[in-house]
Amino acid sequence: MKQRINKWWTALVGSILSMLGFTSCDDFPIGLRCEYGMPNANYKLLGDVKDSGGKPVKGIRVVFVPRGDTEEQSWENDTLYTDDKGHFELERARYQWPGDMDKFVYIAEDVDGADNGSFKSTKVTPDVKKVKKGDGSWYDGDYEVSATITLDKDE
Repeated sequence: MKQRINKWWTALVGSILSMLGFTSCDDFPIGLRCEYGMPNANYKLLGDVKDSGGKPVKGIRVVFVPRGDTEEQSWENDTLYTDDKGHFELERARYQWPGDMDKFVYIAEDVDGADNGSFKSTKVTPDVKKVKKGDGSWYDGDYEVSATITLDKDE
């Protein structure tokens, strides 16, 4: 009889706690906490790539690195390519880590060889501008992450 009450009691308490949001969860492999919501924001990544003479450069790979660490956090990087006008752009909803916006970087690399000229790779810190307020809860708003990147010729 005692064992039957213990099973019933365990099931009841477990059900109530799970409805209230108490669960057993370990840290995710990437170090995020297990919660009902995650801080998030919408980002518009954009910019232009030019050579030292101010001419737009086509075919440049631009990697957006939100936390400034190219190796450990590569799973969250976004890769873009410049068009004929040297422009790149992407709208993205993503997790946001408060306080990390000063670590955002763009890494521009010439990946098409000599087709559009040969250029040295460079890393720049983009301008981050909040364009829409958040809701005061998990959603932090909309941001524009922009930069004009100047590449030097690779001799």
